[in-house]
Amino acid sequence: IYFNNHEDLKEKILFYSKNFDHRSKIAEKGKKRYFELFDHKLVTRFMISKIFNSKIIDKKSWMN
Repeated sequence: IYFNNHEDLKEKILFYSKNFDHRSKIAEKGKKRYFELFDHKLVTRFMISKIFNSKIIDKKSWMN
C-alpha cells in the first residue's frame, strides 16, 4: 500500500484498521507474491550460481 503524504497515510491506517477483510486480502496477496519471488529453490539456485559463476535461466528482478 502506497501513500502520498502523512494525511493520506493516516487515513489509510484508520481505514485498514477497521476493515479486516481488506487487510486480509492484501496480506494474502503479499504473502503469495513473496513466495513467488523468494521461493527456497530460487534462492538456493541463485546462491549456487553466484558461488560457481553460472547463469540462471529464469531470473527474478532481485537476482543481480
